[in-house]
Amino acid sequence: MNKKKIYSHTKIITVILAALLFIITPTYACIKSSDDHATEVVINKPGTEYNLNKLINAKNVIFRENKYTFVSHYNDKILVIISEADGAVSGGLTGISIKLQKPTILQREKVHTLDIISKSIPGQIIPENTSPSSYQGWNIDCTEERTVSECKFLKDETSIITYTEEGRYRAELKITGGIGPCSAQLQCSGYCVRSGGSSTCIDKERKDEIESILMHSGLIKSFSDLISAYSVVNNGPTSTDTLVEYYDEEINWEEAMGEELTWLKSRDIIRITNEDIKEISELAHVGAAGQNNRIVHAKNKQGVPEWIYYRNSIDPTLVLDKECTEYVISPGITGGVTLEPVNSKLYYIIPAAITVFLLLITALAVTFTRLHHERKKHRKEDMEKEISNVQDLKSLKEKNL
Repeated sequence: MNKKKIYSHTKIITVILAALLFIITPTYACIKSSDDHATEVVINKPGTEYNLNKLINAKNVIFRENKYTFVSHYNDKILVIISEADGAVSGGLTGISIKLQKPTILQREKVHTLDIISKSIPGQIIPENTSPSSYQGWNIDCTEERTVSECKFLKDETSIITYTEEGRYRAELKITGGIGPCSAQLQCSGYCVRSGGSSTCIDKERKDEIESILMHSGLIKSFSDLISAYSVVNNGPTSTDTLVEYYDEEINWEEAMGEELTWLKSRDIIRITNEDIKEISELAHVGAAGQNNRIVHAKNKQGVPEWIYYRNSIDPTLVLDKECTEYVISPGITGGVTLEPVNSKLYYIIPAAITVFLLLITALAVTFTRLHHERKKHRKEDMEKEISNVQDLKSLKEKNL
């Protein structure tokens, strides 16, 4: 379905959503997500192992929606969230995600949003210029085709989606927050978008960045190509969600990540080297979380595997939308994690018990075989004796005769 058809169905979709208003809870895109208050690593390096069975019956661990949550050993104002991660969104290898998350609260606020669709893109995407996943701070995600049909360019509050329609490229530019109206008192140094009595200033720095990435991709020769012909989707205040910190407290994320990974290793929940822990911890910082930004073990642009931010890996699949989920400390968590001593060893006891059982069965089988053989042997000897006795008796009778 092309863009025109999508927009032509907007009214129908709106009516359906309104009808479902009392059945489901509506969701909204958020300008700042919980990932902006977290750091995350996917333990997916070949040779590393994990055993989540130890957390199943542990005290002060909440298991919900396939995630284990407990209070950090570094700071009781941080949550540790552990879940399995698909290899498709973690550098090609499956592993477990370990996220250190500050508790967050969802707030509704209004931000200035500019959303325009340019119909005047004259150029073509140069595949070799968009195959790397980043350029001057922009994250790039394109379809893998000889003639690229779609690309996403992401940086901070700015996103650009380019796609082909009727043989030409279109570009949708969306800026959420960090912008304001044009005014006589504050002259717009970049470009002023006006529509329906509203105006929005794209400042010179942002204008130059947009121009740079689209020129690099081969789509335009100057910013004027982008705004020669465009339609406005949205220009003005928009209600949006934002996730704010519940506790306003400075965290040393490197230390927090290092201590948590060390604790998980000491309990044999993960098996990882101290060198890996050091390399991961050095990358940990607030905001290094979520699909685009989390730490994974993947190939870099030169094809060399290393611990790296997913967006900088050789072939990432980037996402535009942010996850607008609150994270709170559950009342069920009353302290630190306590592992059950019996159940924590169950993972190792079961295979050991199976081994002992198999050895016992084997020993019994060998013993039974030997007994059976001895019985057959004795039976044969007895029969041979009886035959010998009969022969002796017969021989004696013949002599007497």
